Amino acid sequence: MPYLTSIITLPCGDDEAIDMMKHLNIIFLLGLLLVLLPSCSTEKTAAEVEADQTRSVTPEIGVFYQGGYVFYLFQPGDDRYVEGEIHGLIAAPENLADEGMPWAPEGFSPYDPILSQQSDNGYENSKAIVTIYGEGHYAAKACLDLELGDFDDWYQGSDKEMSLMCENLVHGEFDNDFELSELDHFWSSNELGILAKKPSRKLTASNDYGIGGSTMYFDLCLAEEGFDKDYTQIKVRAIRDF
Repeated sequence: MPYLTSIITLPCGDDEAIDMMKHLNIIFLLGLLLVLLPSCSTEKTAAEVEADQTRSVTPEIGVFYQGGYVFYLFQPGDDRYVEGEIHGLIAAPENLADEGMPWAPEGFSPYDPILSQQSDNGYENSKAIVTIYGEGHYAAKACLDLELGDFDDWYQGSDKEMSLMCENLVHGEFDNDFELSELDHFWSSNELGILAKKPSRKLTASNDYGIGGSTMYFDLCLAEEGFDKDYTQIKVRAIRDF
């Protein structure tokens, strides 16, 4: 080790001087260790830095937190509300694909209903959809497969959740546009009759044209119309709980 060449040496024979030099060498080595030890410390990873930043942020609507933008905080009466704790919903910072993607994969009817029960919780809908459809390129599967910001619990939002995103991020008073606009048209994880009209919180609707994937228009924040599930030009924005 090159540093040891700097240790002071004396000719043998002078015991007092040798003892003194031994003490000086010990002091020298201790000083050397103090210099070298900081350089051996491990720098924080990007994930650790982000985790530190997240812990220092109070989750509020419109704030970037845990991989995306907070768009709703659970309130008393909500199924996922926990008294004394802050939890809510987060929107991914961008769409999964600029050109959109289908609600259902190839090989399945775009008009047949598949959800025996529809939920305001998009995670429950997304899991049910993927259980039935399995592998493929479609909205619910892409959301569940998403890994973003060190989080892998994303899913496709329900009508109600997408409506809350629209109301609070697009029509809220924020300088940030969140990569969203009133012209956006998104899939939700609910089903809805083709060409049907309904309020965003009504769970079922059907007509003679078949059952499509429910869609959310961000001008009025309403899920008013079902589209063929194989239609590829509708956008997808993943969400997650925290």
